[in-house]
Amino acid sequence: MSKNIMKIIILFVLAFLLMINLSAQSRRDTTPGGRITGGSGQPSIPELALGATPLAGNISAGQENWYIVRTTREGLLVVETHGDDIDTYLELYDEEHSLIDEDDDSGEWYNARIETYVVGERTFNVKVRAYGNDAAGSYRISAHLNPIPQMRELSFNATIGRNLEIGGDHWYRLQTTHRSYILVETQGENVELKMTVYNDRFSPSITSNQYGHTMNAHIEFLVEPQQVYYFRVRPVTEYGQGNYRILATYFAIPSDERNDSRINATNIRLGSDPFSVFFTNENEGRWFRFEMPRGGANIETFTSGQIDTTLAIYNQNGEQLFFDDDSGEERNAFINERLDQGTYYIELRTYSGSIGRTTLSAELRR
Repeated sequence: MSKNIMKIIILFVLAFLLMINLSAQSRRDTTPGGRITGGSGQPSIPELALGATPLAGNISAGQENWYIVRTTREGLLVVETHGDDIDTYLELYDEEHSLIDEDDDSGEWYNARIETYVVGERTFNVKVRAYGNDAAGSYRISAHLNPIPQMRELSFNATIGRNLEIGGDHWYRLQTTHRSYILVETQGENVELKMTVYNDRFSPSITSNQYGHTMNAHIEFLVEPQQVYYFRVRPVTEYGQGNYRILATYFAIPSDERNDSRINATNIRLGSDPFSVFFTNENEGRWFRFEMPRGGANIETFTSGQIDTTLAIYNQNGEQLFFDDDSGEERNAFINERLDQGTYYIELRTYSGSIGRTTLSAELRR
């Protein structure tokens, strides 16, 4: 074999080995989030200093950027993105890299915001990415630690009136005694409000802006006994201010409610006062039996509430005569039909099989 051929083979082998080495070095110098590290091979993850100026970042399609946040005392840790160039998504992890919380659009515009309760010295890992896999753009990210807010105690059926100033927020504490549905709502016409409910560890669970066509916030949900909940009331707009009232109401769940089938239907009298109906398990139905008087008449039955409901009327043989989903206000059901004398049944369900509370009315219309 000639010397020239041997040189070519040696150069080829050396080039191949060099490519393998560069590839391995590249893998060592990249964190799982895709950020390039220092020459030592250890991940170079930026730290978000609490209260500091937001850090600028860029995301390419499919990229994930990582940050570290350290806390030293109790408070409400807030991590959020800023800007209007890209729809961001945040994930917050603890020291063991277990997911604590994630968020898409709780911040301004399409920005993400996570708020969680922390105690003492902790280290958190933050991942930011674009909402869509193909999206790319720039953003800014910040972290700050807010003190535990001062609370006003909420009592059931007792209204509190307050004035909300520009940039302000009000916090309330409510403790439950029984398993029930509770309704917390604001009242007034001076300021458009939103409300967030937190559990006893200050993790947000429900946020309500407007209910119907009013300026007020309205949250209703199932609670367990001896639990503490916190409610935060803020203006919807940056410069919102004005007077409002806040009221908490609870609705006891009947312990003997068994009308989940036609054979166990509850007897009702047409024209009686509207009454609450509870769904405490998924995909439940509630059945009611009524009598139409001699000569027949129109029955008007409808629901009122926040949950999406359906209504159906059956004859005594179990044959469905009428059905409705959204003919009432908002997502409520409404039926107005003529029936002859006899025994009939109403079946009430939630549209998606969810839990919740609604109000049922059933009246005669001659």
